[in-house]
Amino acid sequence: MTELVVVKRSFEEPVAMADLEARADAVAWCFQQHGVQVLRSYFAIDRRTMISLYRAPDAEAVRETQRRAGLPVTSIWTAVVIGNAEVPAVSPPRTMIIVEREFPDPVTMELVEQSLSREGHCFSIHRADLLASHLARDGGRMVCVFSAPDAESVRIANRQIGMPVANAWPATVHVPDSAIPR
Repeated sequence: MTELVVVKRSFEEPVAMADLEARADAVAWCFQQHGVQVLRSYFAIDRRTMISLYRAPDAEAVRETQRRAGLPVTSIWTAVVIGNAEVPAVSPPRTMIIVEREFPDPVTMELVEQSLSREGHCFSIHRADLLASHLARDGGRMVCVFSAPDAESVRIANRQIGMPVANAWPATVHVPDSAIPR
């Protein structure tokens, strides 16, 4: 059995995606040895924040690969996917927006799904399309991927439906060659 593992990275100074990829490529053997598959990464436009998704036996296997690669880890957790597991490409004038949520009390997948289906019209009013959500297994946090004109549209829509937003930021998506079906 494998888990979906979410890793958040924060950088004091902007970094280049190529540098991060080179670090991971240098220890590709370690990823393979620990059964860790890179799915995709969402890299902030300001190059100071990244959310990466992995398929692995557990979070500890991912933590070890990150340590070996010299990649910073701000937080790491296992998650379940709500809705679509695959994120389609986003084309201008729309932007991919990442929303980080923290819940004061743990929530369930069912509660989140009910809230989104009941209040989802607020997203369409603000031209924000929810593409994917990743809820921590402990129900304490979630990362959502939106397609929208800008981060503020997503913040407003979420505020109107009563969903917390700890951070919202524009991003690019990076999918390693190994994750692309042939």
